[in-house]
Amino acid sequence: ISFFGNVNVGQDVSLQELRELYDVVVLAYGCQSDRKLGIPGEDSLSGVLCAREFVAWYNGHPDYAHVGETVKSSLGDDPSKAEVVVVGQG
Repeated sequence: ISFFGNVNVGQDVSLQELRELYDVVVLAYGCQSDRKLGIPGEDSLSGVLCAREFVAWYNGHPDYAHVGETVKSSLGDDPSKAEVVVVGQG
């Protein structure tokens, strides 16, 4: 696990660059409802999840069971070799 602080997505690094480097990108930006960051690829790239749906899925909320398929397909055949990035704070 690596931590890179004070990095602005869309300014210091693009979401596309993160998707090229990591198998999963989690956008976690600490709010009570989903809020778009306004960065290219946020809505169009596979494997990009908002924190609320990701947290609801791993907490076992039945309405978010479908998120598991997105995570599984993004991690590939060997999840232990997947590169994952979490963007945000909260």
